[in-house]
Amino acid sequence: MIEVKKVQKRFGRTVALNRISLEIPDGAVYGLIGANGAGKSTLMRTLSGVLKPDRGTVLLDGAPVYEKTAQKRRCFSVSDEQYCFSDSTPRSLMRYYAMLYPKFNTARCRGLLAELGLGERSRLRAMSKGMRRQVWMALAVSAGTDCLLCDEAFDGLDPVSRQTIKKAIIEEIDERGLTVVLTSHNLFELENLADHVGLLNNGALLFSSSVDEVRGQLRKVQYVSEQPVEPQVLFAGCTVLSEEKRGRLCTAVVRGSRERTEACLRRVPMVYCEDIPLSLEEIFMTEMEAKGYETDQIGV
Repeated sequence: MIEVKKVQKRFGRTVALNRISLEIPDGAVYGLIGANGAGKSTLMRTLSGVLKPDRGTVLLDGAPVYEKTAQKRRCFSVSDEQYCFSDSTPRSLMRYYAMLYPKFNTARCRGLLAELGLGERSRLRAMSKGMRRQVWMALAVSAGTDCLLCDEAFDGLDPVSRQTIKKAIIEEIDERGLTVVLTSHNLFELENLADHVGLLNNGALLFSSSVDEVRGQLRKVQYVSEQPVEPQVLFAGCTVLSEEKRGRLCTAVVRGSRERTEACLRRVPMVYCEDIPLSLEEIFMTEMEAKGYETDQIGV
Protein backbone atom coordinates (compact mmCIF):
# COMPACT_ATOMS: atom_id res chain seq x y z
CA MET A 1 0.00 0.00 0.00
CA ILE A 2 1.10 3.55 -0.80
CA GLU A 3 0.31 6.00 1.98
CA VAL A 4 0.59 9.76 1.66
CA LYS A 5 0.29 11.46 5.03
CA LYS A 6 -0.29 15.22 5.21
CA VAL A 7 2.35 15.95 2.57
CA GLN A 8 3.19 19.57 1.94
CA LYS A 9 5.66 20.92 -0.62
CA ARG A 10 6.56 24.52 -1.41
CA PHE A 11 8.66 26.07 -4.14
CA GLY A 12 9.40 29.53 -2.82
CA ARG A 13 6.05 31.12 -2.06
CA THR A 14 4.14 28.66 -4.21
CA VAL A 15 2.38 25.84 -2.35
CA ALA A 16 2.60 22.93 -4.81
CA LEU A 17 1.09 20.36 -2.41
CA ASN A 18 -1.13 21.40 0.47
CA ARG A 19 -1.35 18.72 3.19
CA ILE A 20 -2.19 15.86 0.81
CA SER A 21 -3.36 12.60 2.39
CA LEU A 22 -4.43 9.50 0.48
CA GLU A 23 -4.09 5.72 0.42
CA ILE A 24 -3.58 3.56 -2.67
CA PRO A 25 -4.14 -0.17 -2.01
CA ASP A 26 -2.04 -2.92 -3.58
CA GLY A 27 -3.14 -3.85 -7.09
CA ALA A 28 -5.13 -0.65 -7.59
CA VAL A 29 -5.05 1.64 -10.60
CA TYR A 30 -5.23 5.16 -9.20
CA GLY A 31 -6.09 7.89 -11.68
CA LEU A 32 -4.94 11.33 -10.56
CA ILE A 33 -6.56 14.10 -12.56
CA GLY A 34 -6.20 17.85 -12.57
CA ALA A 35 -5.45 20.82 -14.79
CA ASN A 36 -1.91 21.83 -15.71
CA GLY A 37 -0.23 23.29 -12.64
CA ALA A 38 -2.55 21.49 -10.21
CA GLY A 39 0.36 19.67 -8.53
CA LYS A 40 0.18 16.26 -10.24
CA SER A 41 3.83 16.10 -11.33
CA THR A 42 5.05 17.32 -7.93
CA LEU A 43 3.02 14.63 -6.19
CA MET A 44 4.36 11.96 -8.56
CA ARG A 45 7.96 12.99 -7.95
CA THR A 46 7.24 12.89 -4.22
CA LEU A 47 5.71 9.41 -4.48
CA SER A 48 8.78 8.16 -6.34
CA GLY A 49 11.16 9.55 -3.70
CA VAL A 50 12.73 12.15 -5.98
CA LEU A 51 11.38 15.09 -3.97
CA LYS A 52 11.48 15.36 -0.19
CA PRO A 53 8.26 16.68 1.36
CA ASP A 54 8.60 19.82 3.46
CA ARG A 55 6.12 18.21 5.83
CA GLY A 56 4.45 14.84 6.01
CA THR A 57 5.67 11.53 4.63
CA VAL A 58 5.21 9.00 1.82
CA LEU A 59 5.24 5.33 2.80
CA LEU A 60 5.37 2.16 0.73
CA ASP A 61 4.16 -0.78 2.80
CA GLY A 62 4.82 1.24 5.93
CA ALA A 63 8.41 2.30 5.11
CA PRO A 64 9.52 5.77 3.90
CA VAL A 65 10.44 6.14 0.23
CA TYR A 66 12.67 9.22 0.19
CA GLU A 67 16.41 8.36 0.04
CA LYS A 68 15.67 4.65 0.51
CA THR A 69 17.26 2.71 -2.34
CA ALA A 70 15.44 -0.54 -1.62
CA GLN A 71 12.07 1.22 -1.65
CA LYS A 72 12.84 3.17 -4.82
CA ARG A 73 13.79 -0.08 -6.57
CA ARG A 74 10.22 -1.25 -6.02
CA CYS A 75 8.88 1.63 -8.13
CA PHE A 76 9.34 2.56 -11.77
CA SER A 77 8.56 6.19 -12.51
CA VAL A 78 7.88 7.72 -15.93
CA SER A 79 7.87 11.52 -15.88
CA ASP A 80 6.22 13.81 -18.39
CA GLU A 81 9.65 14.54 -19.91
CA GLN A 82 11.79 11.47 -19.23
CA TYR A 83 15.58 12.04 -19.36
CA CYS A 84 18.00 9.83 -21.25
CA PHE A 85 21.41 10.18 -22.88
CA SER A 86 21.42 11.64 -26.38
CA ASP A 87 22.56 8.38 -28.01
CA SER A 88 20.14 6.14 -26.09
CA THR A 89 18.29 3.38 -27.92
CA PRO A 90 15.60 0.99 -26.63
CA ARG A 91 18.26 -1.75 -26.56
CA SER A 92 20.71 0.31 -24.47
CA LEU A 93 17.92 1.34 -22.10
CA MET A 94 16.87 -2.28 -21.63
CA ARG A 95 20.44 -3.17 -20.63
CA TYR A 96 20.61 -0.17 -18.31
CA TYR A 97 17.34 -0.89 -16.49
CA ALA A 98 18.12 -4.61 -16.27
CA MET A 99 21.07 -3.59 -14.04
CA LEU A 100 18.84 -1.44 -11.82
CA TYR A 101 15.79 -3.66 -11.52
CA PRO A 102 16.46 -7.33 -10.67
CA LYS A 103 13.11 -8.51 -12.11
CA PHE A 104 13.37 -6.59 -15.39
CA ASN A 105 11.87 -8.78 -18.14
CA THR A 106 13.89 -8.15 -21.31
CA ALA A 107 11.88 -10.63 -23.37
CA ARG A 108 8.64 -8.93 -22.33
CA CYS A 109 10.02 -5.53 -23.29
CA ARG A 110 11.22 -6.74 -26.68
CA GLY A 111 7.82 -8.25 -27.38
CA LEU A 112 6.07 -5.00 -26.53
CA LEU A 113 8.45 -2.94 -28.66
CA ALA A 114 7.82 -5.27 -31.59
CA GLU A 115 4.06 -5.07 -31.06
CA LEU A 116 4.33 -1.27 -31.09
CA GLY A 117 6.45 -1.35 -34.25
CA LEU A 118 9.54 0.18 -32.62
CA GLY A 119 13.10 -0.81 -33.51
CA GLU A 120 15.49 -1.69 -30.69
CA ARG A 121 18.42 0.11 -32.35
CA SER A 122 16.60 3.37 -33.18
CA ARG A 123 17.86 6.43 -31.33
CA LEU A 124 15.29 8.07 -29.09
CA ARG A 125 16.39 11.55 -30.15
CA ALA A 126 15.20 10.74 -33.70
CA MET A 127 11.77 9.58 -32.51
CA SER A 128 8.59 11.60 -32.14
CA LYS A 129 7.28 12.39 -28.67
CA GLY A 130 4.64 9.69 -29.00
CA MET A 131 7.18 7.07 -30.04
CA ARG A 132 9.46 7.96 -27.13
CA ARG A 133 6.49 7.67 -24.78
CA GLN A 134 5.78 4.18 -26.16
CA VAL A 135 9.39 3.15 -25.46
CA TRP A 136 9.23 4.39 -21.86
CA MET A 137 5.92 2.69 -21.21
CA ALA A 138 7.27 -0.60 -22.62
CA LEU A 139 10.27 -0.31 -20.28
CA ALA A 140 8.03 0.59 -17.33
CA VAL A 141 5.65 -2.33 -17.82
CA SER A 142 8.60 -4.73 -18.15
CA ALA A 143 10.53 -3.53 -15.08
CA GLY A 144 8.97 -6.08 -12.72
CA THR A 145 8.46 -3.50 -9.96
CA ASP A 146 5.65 -3.48 -7.40
CA CYS A 147 4.55 0.04 -8.35
CA LEU A 148 4.31 1.92 -11.62
CA LEU A 149 4.10 5.73 -11.50
CA CYS A 150 3.31 7.39 -14.82
CA ASP A 151 2.91 11.13 -15.32
CA GLU A 152 0.68 11.71 -18.37
CA ALA A 153 1.16 8.07 -19.39
CA PHE A 154 -0.82 8.26 -22.63
CA ASP A 155 0.19 11.74 -23.76
CA GLY A 156 0.92 11.73 -27.49
CA LEU A 157 -0.10 8.11 -28.04
CA ASP A 158 -2.32 7.15 -30.96
CA PRO A 159 -5.43 5.03 -30.21
CA VAL A 160 -3.79 1.73 -31.23
CA SER A 161 -0.65 2.16 -29.10
CA ARG A 162 -2.77 3.46 -26.23
CA GLN A 163 -4.81 0.27 -26.21
CA THR A 164 -1.65 -1.86 -26.48
CA ILE A 165 -0.14 -0.17 -23.42
CA LYS A 166 -3.40 -0.38 -21.47
CA LYS A 167 -3.66 -4.09 -22.25
CA ALA A 168 -0.07 -4.66 -21.09
CA ILE A 169 -0.72 -2.80 -17.82
CA ILE A 170 -3.87 -4.84 -17.15
CA GLU A 171 -1.97 -8.07 -17.78
CA GLU A 172 0.68 -7.08 -15.23
CA ILE A 173 -2.01 -6.22 -12.67
CA ASP A 174 -3.72 -9.59 -13.19
CA GLU A 175 -0.50 -11.61 -13.15
CA ARG A 176 1.35 -10.06 -10.21
CA GLY A 177 -0.81 -7.40 -8.53
CA LEU A 178 1.02 -4.38 -9.94
CA THR A 179 -0.04 -1.08 -8.34
CA VAL A 180 -0.37 1.77 -10.84
CA VAL A 181 -0.68 5.52 -10.40
CA LEU A 182 -1.50 7.48 -13.57
CA THR A 183 -1.90 11.21 -13.97
CA SER A 184 -3.93 12.87 -16.67
CA HIS A 185 -5.92 16.00 -17.39
CA ASN A 186 -8.27 13.88 -19.52
CA LEU A 187 -10.85 11.64 -17.84
CA PHE A 188 -11.45 9.75 -21.08
CA GLU A 189 -7.89 8.37 -20.96
CA LEU A 190 -8.57 6.74 -17.59
CA GLU A 191 -11.94 5.23 -18.52
CA ASN A 192 -12.08 1.43 -18.13
CA LEU A 193 -8.66 1.42 -16.44
CA ALA A 194 -8.72 3.37 -13.16
CA ASP A 195 -10.54 1.79 -10.21
CA HIS A 196 -9.66 4.69 -7.89
CA VAL A 197 -9.68 8.36 -8.84
CA GLY A 198 -8.53 11.59 -7.20
CA LEU A 199 -8.69 15.25 -8.19
CA LEU A 200 -5.95 17.78 -7.50
CA ASN A 201 -6.62 21.50 -7.77
CA ASN A 202 -4.14 24.21 -6.76
CA GLY A 203 -2.17 21.69 -4.72
CA ALA A 204 -5.18 20.42 -2.76
CA LEU A 205 -6.84 17.01 -3.03
CA LEU A 206 -10.52 17.81 -3.56
CA PHE A 207 -11.79 14.28 -4.13
CA SER A 208 -10.46 10.74 -3.73
CA SER A 209 -12.48 7.55 -3.84
CA SER A 210 -12.86 4.03 -5.16
CA VAL A 211 -14.88 4.07 -8.38
CA ASP A 212 -16.78 0.96 -7.24
CA GLU A 213 -17.72 2.62 -3.94
CA VAL A 214 -19.09 5.65 -5.77
CA ARG A 215 -20.91 3.51 -8.34
CA GLY A 216 -22.47 1.53 -5.50
CA GLN A 217 -24.17 4.69 -4.25
CA LEU A 218 -25.04 6.29 -7.59
CA ARG A 219 -27.61 5.18 -10.17
CA LYS A 220 -28.58 6.69 -13.48
CA VAL A 221 -32.17 5.73 -14.27
CA GLN A 222 -34.26 6.39 -17.37
CA TYR A 223 -38.00 5.84 -17.00
CA VAL A 224 -41.44 6.51 -18.42
CA SER A 225 -44.15 6.13 -15.80
CA GLU A 226 -47.80 5.37 -16.52
CA GLN A 227 -48.73 8.54 -14.66
CA PRO A 228 -46.33 11.54 -14.69
CA VAL A 229 -44.21 11.69 -11.53
CA GLU A 230 -41.34 14.04 -10.73
CA PRO A 231 -37.97 12.43 -9.89
CA GLN A 232 -37.88 14.23 -6.54
CA VAL A 233 -41.21 12.61 -5.64
CA LEU A 234 -40.42 9.19 -7.11
CA PHE A 235 -37.07 8.93 -5.31
CA ALA A 236 -38.21 10.32 -1.96
CA GLY A 237 -35.75 9.15 0.69
CA CYS A 238 -32.86 9.29 -1.79
CA THR A 239 -31.00 12.31 -3.17
CA VAL A 240 -31.69 13.30 -6.77
CA LEU A 241 -28.43 14.87 -8.00
CA SER A 242 -29.52 15.69 -11.52
CA GLU A 243 -32.58 15.24 -13.73
CA GLU A 244 -33.50 15.71 -17.36
CA LYS A 245 -36.82 15.44 -19.21
CA ARG A 246 -37.52 14.79 -22.87
CA GLY A 247 -41.25 14.54 -23.27
CA ARG A 248 -42.36 11.74 -20.95
CA LEU A 249 -38.86 10.26 -20.74
CA CYS A 250 -37.12 11.19 -17.49
CA THR A 251 -33.43 10.63 -16.73
CA ALA A 252 -32.24 10.98 -13.12
CA VAL A 253 -28.93 10.47 -11.34
CA VAL A 254 -29.74 9.36 -7.80
CA ARG A 255 -27.61 8.84 -4.71
CA GLY A 256 -28.79 5.93 -2.61
CA SER A 257 -28.37 2.18 -2.16
CA ARG A 258 -29.64 -0.16 -4.86
CA GLU A 259 -32.21 -1.60 -2.46
CA ARG A 260 -33.64 1.83 -1.65
CA THR A 261 -33.78 3.06 -5.24
CA GLU A 262 -35.40 -0.17 -6.43
CA ALA A 263 -38.00 0.15 -3.68
CA CYS A 264 -38.72 3.69 -4.94
CA LEU A 265 -39.17 2.45 -8.51
CA ARG A 266 -41.66 -0.21 -7.38
CA ARG A 267 -43.95 2.49 -5.97
CA VAL A 268 -45.12 3.62 -9.41
CA PRO A 269 -46.24 1.53 -12.43
CA MET A 270 -43.73 1.92 -15.26
CA VAL A 271 -44.06 1.82 -19.02
CA TYR A 272 -40.26 1.74 -19.35
CA CYS A 273 -37.40 1.69 -16.86
CA GLU A 274 -33.67 1.10 -17.39
CA ASP A 275 -30.43 1.46 -15.48
CA ILE A 276 -27.74 3.21 -17.53
CA PRO A 277 -24.06 2.67 -16.57
CA LEU A 278 -22.36 5.84 -15.37
CA SER A 279 -19.14 6.79 -17.12
CA LEU A 280 -16.12 7.89 -15.10
CA GLU A 281 -16.70 11.44 -16.32
CA GLU A 282 -20.32 11.40 -15.15
CA ILE A 283 -19.29 10.03 -11.75
CA PHE A 284 -16.64 12.70 -11.37
CA MET A 285 -18.86 15.57 -12.50
CA THR A 286 -21.68 14.44 -10.24
CA GLU A 287 -19.44 14.16 -7.18
CA MET A 288 -17.81 17.53 -7.76
CA GLU A 289 -21.14 19.30 -8.31
CA ALA A 290 -22.39 17.69 -5.08
CA LYS A 291 -19.40 19.26 -3.31
CA GLY A 292 -20.29 22.67 -4.74
CA TYR A 293 -17.62 22.93 -7.45
CA GLU A 294 -18.14 24.02 -11.03
CA THR A 295 -15.99 22.13 -13.52
CA ASP A 296 -14.72 25.34 -15.09
CA GLN A 297 -13.40 26.34 -11.65
CA ILE A 298 -11.08 23.34 -11.52
CA GLY A 299 -9.98 23.24 -15.14
CA VAL A 300 -11.09 19.67 -15.96
